[in-house]
Amino acid sequence: MWALYDEVIRAAKGDGKATEGTGGTGVSVGASAGAPNPNDDDKNKKPKKGVGNKGWRGDKQWRQDVKTVKDGGTIKDLRGNTPTQQEAVDLINEAGGKVNRIEGSHKAPNPHTYPHINYTTPGGGKGTIKIK
Repeated sequence: MWALYDEVIRAAKGDGKATEGTGGTGVSVGASAGAPNPNDDDKNKKPKKGVGNKGWRGDKQWRQDVKTVKDGGTIKDLRGNTPTQQEAVDLINEAGGKVNRIEGSHKAPNPHTYPHINYTTPGGGKGTIKIK
């Protein structure tokens, strides 16, 4: 019995010493080395910070930023913070929009004299969001 217990524990820890089969115990373990670990799902991943490293994704501020992005237009900051490229892409995707282009700054008289992302809102409108 202890041999089976040890094999099940090793399999659960994923140390590769236990393999699927009987393992000499006459009882099938049902786990194999390299099998997905149920403890590695999304609920155990560290939450990501919000825009400007403030708050958390999914919190009230993040949802407010998603709504702002969903509305489109020219967004130079979100609550005083400039999002990174990845944060802006995540906000656009979560808002249901589509990234069209990620561009550097343009020369005047173009109003986008900073790095930015051009996107389409879910309603078909246009948006530009300044990025770091």
